[in-house]
Amino acid sequence: MGIDNRNMGEERMSGGGRMKTNIKVVFKDDMKCLFDADTFRFEDNGFCYLEIFHEEDDYEVVACISTSEIKYLMFVKVEDEN
Repeated sequence: MGIDNRNMGEERMSGGGRMKTNIKVVFKDDMKCLFDADTFRFEDNGFCYLEIFHEEDDYEVVACISTSEIKYLMFVKVEDEN
């Protein structure tokens, strides 16, 4: 079993807009990508899975990245376009 980290935060901005949480991945070559995902998990197979968590046992995989390519990842708040 891997490491599971969920951040299901959604906030309302003072101006009325909604904020949501995405995951920014910085790769070892310093390339950066922002994924529309709110949880990640590292598995024993050497991969990190970025996912959108809907409810218990209901999620969708957004990306599968080799952990050997990841420098770090972080949660970032972005304005929800919906």
